Amino acid sequence: MDNSALIKSKYNWLFILLIPTALFSQNWYLNDENQKGDVFTNTVGAPHHSGKSSATPTNSLTFIFENAKKGDTVFIDCGNYPEISADGTILIPKPEGVKIIFYSDVMLSKNKIPTNVKATAEEFYILNDKPVSREEYLKAKSKL
Repeated sequence: MDNSALIKSKYNWLFILLIPTALFSQNWYLNDENQKGDVFTNTVGAPHHSGKSSATPTNSLTFIFENAKKGDTVFIDCGNYPEISADGTILIPKPEGVKIIFYSDVMLSKNKIPTNVKATAEEFYILNDKPVSREEYLKAKSKL
C-alpha cells in the first residue's frame, strides 16, 4: 500500500470514529410546570414526557442525567427545579461530556451590556432588557 492510500485509510477511520458522536448525540429539554419566560420549550414539563424535544420536555433533571450520554446537550428553561439551587448551581452529579445550556445563557447573549464603558445608574436605564439613555427611557415611559 502506498503512502497516499495509507493516509486516506487513516482519515477514513478517523471519520468513521467521529461520526457516531455527531450523529447520535441527543438534545434534552427540561421545563418546570410553568411557561413563563421559557426560551427552549413550548409546553410545560411533565414526568411522563420523554424530554427529547421542545414539545415534550421533562420536569426532572435527574431523569435526563440518568439517560444522557457523552455529547448530549441539555436545554434548561426558565423555572424552579429541585436539582438546581436558586443561584443556578446544579446539585446532582452531571454526566461526563454532557453540555448544559441555561435559558439565562441565551437571554444574556442577546442583549449584552457594553463592557468598555464605565457607567453608573445615573448614566443609563434599562428598557426592554437593553441599556438606554435617560431621555429614551422617559420618552418610552411617557407613552404608556
